[in-house]
Amino acid sequence: MEREKRRTEQRQQIRRSAAAPALALALMVVVLMILLEALGLDDIPYVNVTSQVRGSIYDAEGNLLEEDLSPISWVVQENESLVVTVPLPEKAPFPHSNALVFSAYNADLTVLCGGRELLREALPPHRLSGNRLLRCDIPDYAWGGNLIVKIATRERLTTSYDTLLFLMPSEDVRLYPLIYDAVPILLFMAIAVLSMLMFLYTLLLRLLQRKREGEGIYLFLFCFLLSLWYLGCRLALYVVSMNDAFNATAEYYAVYLAPIPAMVYFCKVTASRRFRLFCRILAIAFSVNAAAMFAVSLSPAPWTMSDLIFTVRTLLGIMLAGFIVRAVQVRHLAPSPEKTILTGLAVSAAITLIEIPAIAIRNRTGVPEIFRKVLNFDYASVGILLFISVLLISYVNRLQEDLAFRIHERELEHFAFEDPLTGIPNRQSLIRQLKEIEEPPLDLTVVFLDVDGLKKTNDSQGHEAGDLLLTTVADCIGRAAGKIESAHLFGRWGGDEFLVFFEDGDAAGSFMARLQEEINAVNASGKIPFAVSVSAGLQSMQGEDGTRYSIEEMIRRADARMYEVKREHHRQRET
Repeated sequence: MEREKRRTEQRQQIRRSAAAPALALALMVVVLMILLEALGLDDIPYVNVTSQVRGSIYDAEGNLLEEDLSPISWVVQENESLVVTVPLPEKAPFPHSNALVFSAYNADLTVLCGGRELLREALPPHRLSGNRLLRCDIPDYAWGGNLIVKIATRERLTTSYDTLLFLMPSEDVRLYPLIYDAVPILLFMAIAVLSMLMFLYTLLLRLLQRKREGEGIYLFLFCFLLSLWYLGCRLALYVVSMNDAFNATAEYYAVYLAPIPAMVYFCKVTASRRFRLFCRILAIAFSVNAAAMFAVSLSPAPWTMSDLIFTVRTLLGIMLAGFIVRAVQVRHLAPSPEKTILTGLAVSAAITLIEIPAIAIRNRTGVPEIFRKVLNFDYASVGILLFISVLLISYVNRLQEDLAFRIHERELEHFAFEDPLTGIPNRQSLIRQLKEIEEPPLDLTVVFLDVDGLKKTNDSQGHEAGDLLLTTVADCIGRAAGKIESAHLFGRWGGDEFLVFFEDGDAAGSFMARLQEEINAVNASGKIPFAVSVSAGLQSMQGEDGTRYSIEEMIRRADARMYEVKREHHRQRET
């Protein structure tokens, strides 16, 4: 029965983990589609010439290896080059200037027309570059002819070029990334901005030494870097910067740095010591590799960056394997933030990996149009967005659990340090507050109060009447103390005894006068069926002979004086 209940809770947790991000994404997509239409970004002028181009692959000596290849087949091996022929229409499709726009990874590029060089892009040696947006302005004489695009691989890399080639007005080139990916790009831009703001906020709270765990710092930094990497892959940073080098560099830096805060975050949320050690080791390894990558990119080195890329891929493979093992370990455990994240990671990875066979199939000839539309769906964006959403929602859920726990702690503290009958601080609360006084002033004075006739009231009229007597006296003490500015603290010491502390003896005397006024007002009102009176004893921290007493001794002496007054009251009633 207990096992079935636990499984039901786990299924509900999984549904919540999947449903909440899906609903959030659906709502954001609807809002962004409305925004895109309002801004006119859903009608960007372009002509897609991708299906018309063909490519040929040559080896290092210039020998032809393959020819007449469609873009989906452009896989360029080490020391090979790709030559692409782009046929141009007879007339320019747009008024004014036109440009050929496409993207490329880690390659030296040259664009020719009729033997004339229109564009040359070459990167420094030993330096990798992410996805770059390349534009080649087309001169008037080129229309009706062909553009020749030569792409040479960099640093022993094997690269596939799955790019779209568009003819666009030159002034609209920066909008190229938004033609097919406007909604996901705007979504990731929003996530990147929010993540950076939350990162700075949580970092500021940590620097101010607030009592909060620091995992939010690493979570929001990871979400920001992951979003930055995605935006770089989709050339979205060019939209805001118009600098392809910035876009490419930011993409690479983000992908090398993102695993570091991710591993640190998992160190903080996992309950397994072994998995925590695994994450720490990976965090150190990713940090060392990133530092080496930056060092090589900033200065020439005798070895290539391809070796470091292989290290990154190896570390990512080890990380994924470790996550799989950990996911298997926690599958039967109770719902937890760690299990939610691992479940979200598994679902997100499965969705993202659909992109690989989709890319290989969608551009092949003979694929029905309805299946081509399904294969053109952006599975990678959905998978990454879902994972980020699961991370953020898991973090929010954890904050809510922490908040509920702290509220519960405050309630327990409230019950532990508050008298349940009168609602004023109890003996434990007074003792704790008195211990917090580092250097009590010499004029500190305590008034020790005892309710007269409580036992008699309990015996003759019942304990409810006795409780009413105590709460009435407590209310009178509270009102009287509230009128004295130097009243330090007060509370119920126990039974029918109350203590009130003042910063000086004059204030204690004023309090006694105020208290008597409150008691007289209660007795005159006739609202309670008995008379209220108290006995009081006062004692300052410094005695009349100049002796300085401890707080405990001061209370004991005030108690003794109170009993003297009480005995006097008793003798007066007998006479």
